Amino acid sequence: MKKKRLLFVDDEENVLKSLERVFRCEKYEIMTAEDGIRGLEIIESTNIHLVISDFRMPGMNGIEFLKKVRKISKDTVRIILTAYPDLDTAVASINEGHVYKFLLKPWDEQLLKVEVKKAFELHDLIRQKNMLDNALKVKNRELKDINKNLENLVVERTRQLIHSEKMAILGQLAAQIGHEINNVLVVLKGRLDIFRLSQYDPQEIKNTADILSNEISKLTMQSKNLLSIGRPVEPEFKKIDLRSVLDKSIEGLSNAGVLKYYKIEKHYQEPLSLIDGDESQIQQVIINLLINAHHSMDNKGRIIIGVSEPVDDKYLQAYIEDTGHGIPDENISKIFEPFFTTKPEGKGTGLGMLVVKNIMEEHNGYITVKSRMNKGTKMILGFPKYHKINRKQEKSHEQA
Repeated sequence: MKKKRLLFVDDEENVLKSLERVFRCEKYEIMTAEDGIRGLEIIESTNIHLVISDFRMPGMNGIEFLKKVRKISKDTVRIILTAYPDLDTAVASINEGHVYKFLLKPWDEQLLKVEVKKAFELHDLIRQKNMLDNALKVKNRELKDINKNLENLVVERTRQLIHSEKMAILGQLAAQIGHEINNVLVVLKGRLDIFRLSQYDPQEIKNTADILSNEISKLTMQSKNLLSIGRPVEPEFKKIDLRSVLDKSIEGLSNAGVLKYYKIEKHYQEPLSLIDGDESQIQQVIINLLINAHHSMDNKGRIIIGVSEPVDDKYLQAYIEDTGHGIPDENISKIFEPFFTTKPEGKGTGLGMLVVKNIMEEHNGYITVKSRMNKGTKMILGFPKYHKINRKQEKSHEQA
């Protein structure tokens, strides 16, 4: 293990010698400088972990010196040691010099040793934090490259399928790409969890982790959409609370940072919202529509999620409304077609709304679209209400 380097800066030679004597038995590499200019020369040429500087020195005082130290070596921990304490000096040291401690002369040897040990521990934390920062930046770049490559791959392959009109090949290829995306997500999500569980959790690491989580959520939905087309799964019908599914979908995307820029409004007019359906597939529908709402807005506006009063005895309605760009009238009839998308290249595959349509049909439900340009879009979903008398299939499963 390399020795910790400690630099003392003071214009009095006897003070420097006294400080050296205090730490002569410690396993530190001690360096000294008689003024700020010499101290900066050492900082520029040597990796100093901790610098302890006098405040009153000719030519350059301690605060000015430590400000320059921070510009040269941001990781170096900085301490002021002075015989002239006052509040203004302390405040200036913290605000301008970004000092870790403000210590007084004459010093208590044991207290000084303790503070130096704590300062070196802080330096280790800073170094480890920077290592995590760098690792996160690398992973973030890798994630963006993977996302770009995967979306390019999907767009290119699906374009080939459109030309050839071989939908059977589309199913096989979609399943393959979905598995590829899932494998990547497993690795990336594991890395992200490691960083989230780290005890060194400064705000900038959390922000970067939120960005990673956001990107992973987008890839996850693309994967589910592809798998839904390539290898559709029969829905498992059961009694579910539509409001609960809406809340879970909102919570999941909010935790991933997808909805953080929007005001979310919930309008649940129906107190009892039991429907007959597959919770996982209905949640996939809701998340697809919420992500579409996110893409239609420039990180600002409102998203309104609601459950309406039943229109009849058969159906219960939910809706998702945004204040985004809207859909042109001539495109509304096309949005459920395979590969149709109005999003910029690299931002969508044109499969999400096809998946939504397929799932709603499997549930004997419906979806209608209302949109006005530059005003927003409202997606209305109709789900069969839960009727116990019609649940023979559920009862047979329970008896089996």
